[in-house]
Amino acid sequence: MGIAMTCLARMGIALAAMTAAGAAHANLEICNDTAATQTVAIGYQGADDWTSEGWWIIAPGECSIPLAGDLQQRYYYYRATSDDGVIEGDYSFCVDTEAFTIVGDTECERRGYETVDFEEIDTGPTALTYTFRIAAAGVSPVTPPMPDPVVPPTPDIVAQEPVEGSARIGGSRLPPGALR
Repeated sequence: MGIAMTCLARMGIALAAMTAAGAAHANLEICNDTAATQTVAIGYQGADDWTSEGWWIIAPGECSIPLAGDLQQRYYYYRATSDDGVIEGDYSFCVDTEAFTIVGDTECERRGYETVDFEEIDTGPTALTYTFRIAAAGVSPVTPPMPDPVVPPTPDIVAQEPVEGSARIGGSRLPPGALR
């Protein structure tokens, strides 16, 4: 019985090592580089139809992973709302006020949802993982934002340096009923 237990233990260790070595960290990650907490929903082409999911609450300087695993599409869509406003685009999806996963992007109101616009995320033709950053002056996942023009200070104005640095912590998904 000692030999059998030793073999089982070795198989368990080998299986754990293979699982850890093969574990991919592919996903769609959304980071909040603004000064306001963002409430985010995503949309994408699912296996059966267009799908929308939400809401993730992402504090300033934090990131969240709404989709784990290898990316299956080139294009994903998002909507972000905060006290500073809404980031939206030209692609309509269904949303709900509570945490949701909705399959289908048509007849939203008839099904008890709201139709809202989402902005496109282009992950590139072959990306298996992608980090998208919501920036204060819009979004720019590939090209860094242009610096503000330098204006010489006048006697009434004092130039200030921006504060840099933030902790990277996971975002949280909105609990049911929190947007009511």
